[in-house]
Amino acid sequence: MKHKTIPVEGCVFPSTLQTISVVEDPKYGSAHTYFVLPLHETIKHNDKYTPVYADDVITIQFVQRLEDGQWISGIQDEQLAYIMLDRTKKLNEKSPSAWNKIKIKALELFLYACKFRIKERIANNKFTQLVK
Repeated sequence: MKHKTIPVEGCVFPSTLQTISVVEDPKYGSAHTYFVLPLHETIKHNDKYTPVYADDVITIQFVQRLEDGQWISGIQDEQLAYIMLDRTKKLNEKSPSAWNKIKIKALELFLYACKFRIKERIANNKFTQLVK
C-alpha cells in the first residue's frame, strides 16, 4: 500500500537535500513512519564536500497505539537515543571532540526528560491508558 509522504524539515550539513520524509497521517500527527535516504559516501572536489545518498530507503517505524487499542510495533524514542548515545561515545573514543561531548550531554538530557515525562504520565494516570 502506497502512503503519501511529506518531507521532514532539515538537512544534514553540508547537504542541502532533504533526506527524511514521514508518512502523512493527520489523525496521529505524522509522527510514526519515517523514510531516510542513507548516506553512501562524501566526495571532495575543489575543497567542497558533496554527500552522495544511496537510492534505497531505510524505514524507521516508531511504536504506535491506535485508538482501538491495537499496537503497531516499532522503536521507542529512547531506544533510538540510546543507540545514538552509544555510537557517539564510541566514536568519541576514536576521535575526541568537544562537539561530541556536547552531543553526549544533549542525548543524556533528552533521555532524562523522557524518563520524567513517563513519570509525569504515570502520576497523572495517563500512562495506564497505554498499557494492556
